[in-house]
Amino acid sequence: MEKSLKLEPDNVITISNYANALMKSGKTVESFPFFIISLQGIIGYANYLIKSGKTQESLLWFEQALKLDPDNIDAIFNYANALIKLEKIEESLPYLKKLYSLSLIMSIL
Repeated sequence: MEKSLKLEPDNVITISNYANALMKSGKTVESFPFFIISLQGIIGYANYLIKSGKTQESLLWFEQALKLDPDNIDAIFNYANALIKLEKIEESLPYLKKLYSLSLIMSIL
């Protein structure tokens, strides 16, 4: 796995797989920086896809980001917006509600 990471240090899939491998091997703390890097990369790529007119494809990437961090506000917000762009309003509602709940929690903290 480390060879793959050296060959493709900017590949978000490779980074995510490496983070998962670290986590499974009990190296939880060591995995966190890789999860953060891969999460930011995945969200960034999904946003790029939207700007490129590939909104449907972006959903898969936002879903991957939400698997890594289900409470990530950027991922939730952008995923909901992508659904709205695709006129999937009903599907976006649970994400908008979650975003609202998270924003309330953040305002209390």
